[in-house]
Amino acid sequence: ARVSSFLLKFVLPSIVALHPVKSRPASRILVNTLSLLVRDRPTECVNSLLIPTLLCHPVRDASTREDPSKAQCELVGRLVKTCNVPTIDLSQLVIEAVDMKWTEHSIVV
Repeated sequence: ARVSSFLLKFVLPSIVALHPVKSRPASRILVNTLSLLVRDRPTECVNSLLIPTLLCHPVRDASTREDPSKAQCELVGRLVKTCNVPTIDLSQLVIEAVDMKWTEHSIVV
């Protein structure tokens, strides 16, 4: 529970900051930190970071939603490809991604 809370409160905002207007790739520090977190805590990362990033996360208020940006999709794709995420966690990501709004950027995932 503490890991998920940490991810939601401190790490997810860094991923959300990769919004479409300034769609720059994630920094090396962020990618390296996330890679370590995904390797150590794959279930929490999939549930608290990857799924919320892909499923049109809320912006400022709960009524406004924003599609994932190119940088966010590339980051999620990179983490899934390079970190040995267990099959059970990948299956959860795929199940949730079915409801995702697919765009030209999200195809890389």
